[in-house]
Amino acid sequence: IPKIFHDRDFIYTLRELRFELTTSTMTENASVTGIKPLSLLRALEHNFNGISNEQFQKLTEIFFNCVRQQCKDFLLPSKKEQRSTLNILSDSLQLDSIRRRLYGRYKLIIDESEDESAIRLLFQTGIIDSDPNKTTIFRMSDFPDDINNEIRNVEILSTIKLCMETGKTIIMINTGRIHGSLYDVFNQNFSIMATGDTRKIFSKVAIGPKTLDVPVNEEFQCLVQIKHSEMKEIPAPFLSRFQKYSLNINDFYRIQFENLSKTDQIIMKNIEDKARTFIEHYGKQYFYGLNDNTLYSCLLSLIKINENNMEQEKNKTYLNVHHHYTQLEQKSKLIIEENPTDIQQCLLRSILSKLIQLVSPESLILKLPTFEDSIARWLCTNYFQNQEHFNIENFIRQLTTIPTDMINEGDQQQLSQKINITTKVTIFTRTSSYILGLNKNSKYQLFKETTDNNDEIDVLNLVSDFDYYKLTREPI
Repeated sequence: IPKIFHDRDFIYTLRELRFELTTSTMTENASVTGIKPLSLLRALEHNFNGISNEQFQKLTEIFFNCVRQQCKDFLLPSKKEQRSTLNILSDSLQLDSIRRRLYGRYKLIIDESEDESAIRLLFQTGIIDSDPNKTTIFRMSDFPDDINNEIRNVEILSTIKLCMETGKTIIMINTGRIHGSLYDVFNQNFSIMATGDTRKIFSKVAIGPKTLDVPVNEEFQCLVQIKHSEMKEIPAPFLSRFQKYSLNINDFYRIQFENLSKTDQIIMKNIEDKARTFIEHYGKQYFYGLNDNTLYSCLLSLIKINENNMEQEKNKTYLNVHHHYTQLEQKSKLIIEENPTDIQQCLLRSILSKLIQLVSPESLILKLPTFEDSIARWLCTNYFQNQEHFNIENFIRQLTTIPTDMINEGDQQQLSQKINITTKVTIFTRTSSYILGLNKNSKYQLFKETTDNNDEIDVLNLVSDFDYYKLTREPI
């Protein structure tokens, strides 16, 4: 059993089994023989998660083997009965307040993407309500002035206190500095005051030098996000306070994939296989920034959630064939949709177009002869004619300029429906004194033809000893 689990995880497993048994039999004298294999599986899914599927399978076998020593017919449910991590999290968030109070815990989101993609995709898939009246995100920075800013900590805790009182869902990102103030909240150490039919729950929150009894609305929920790389540094007692869910982009892709039609699933499987073959043939080492999530992130962009409110269409997904191109992809649209009736070809070309943005001109020239002539011509045309890989000024101009054929005067809403705006990019470039010497004065020379208002652009040279730089621009 992985070391991230603690006694409390086992105790809450027993609590869930006990209270679900009572609920199903409607009697306080329920027999233990009423516990079904599916009930144990569900309790393990909630309380012993946060690990890989392989580890979880081994863990469930340990529990079921122990039970079978006393009850030979206690068999592990089939794989069809086992839920994905995202479905487990979604179902847990939708528990009614009574069940949450009896055996629920707050959630720890272990983000394997390392860039907060898990939280963004939880909103995108609707697992977390994006309504600001129902959900609030708290994010803290690691800049020196913020780390020692006690006033800022008090402000965040005061806002969390208000969310507890009103029953909102809060998401805490990089908030380790204030976790000590919420010790009783995370542990769900509640005091209850009841008068007649009225029932109030309180928990202690340390705000500055004071410890306050704060009313807790029974609809209040808390999700704490941590990076997967931080797991080894977090003590087991802290981990045991939460239900744990380890999420990566592959999880989000798989759940959307399963909601496609059978025909679309076949198309996406072929695209995934061909894209993976392309990466292997080209050589992973030639793709800048490529990791296990890159391909699934690209594939996920091809799937769209059905926004139809009809119940039978709820949660259904479909292939976004004529998907919205970004300002960086718009020039490639014609060559990607050269044969618009061939859906698989269009979508595969869209993926390959994204992937070749990550390779250098030298590597592409080296690898082109290893492809079939038609594929080599397509890659060469798209890379050298439709993408920018040689001039940073041209790239910035392309990033900050919306294609003229996409602009309808005075119709910003229609424009937003035609094109997605890319607002964050990382550029890998050669080391040069010019790049390392970029500053607020030299930006006027670099962007003299890119924009009429250079005051909209800041150049922040963070570390001159490293071969990178950061460009920030006000949102378009």
